[in-house]
Amino acid sequence: MLRYTPTDPQRAAFSVSTRALLTLIRALVVSCSVLTGVSSHLLSRLQSIMNAVARLIFYARRSEHITTLLHDLQWLRVPERI
Repeated sequence: MLRYTPTDPQRAAFSVSTRALLTLIRALVVSCSVLTGVSSHLLSRLQSIMNAVARLIFYARRSEHITTLLHDLQWLRVPERI
């Protein structure tokens, strides 16, 4: 569920509900089991996306540790899922 949120006339920002975002990411994370044989570069990019989403959900800064956020979401790291 995307909502247009006008913040600045020069930029268009979209707000995604946390529940919708979690549903999308869970679908991506569950499909990690089909990622066997994928290059380590692509796996690290997927991990980076998961980290960014976790930070977005908790409004965390990049300087905060990601491990606690992933633990709170009950998410495993990508290599642990494969």
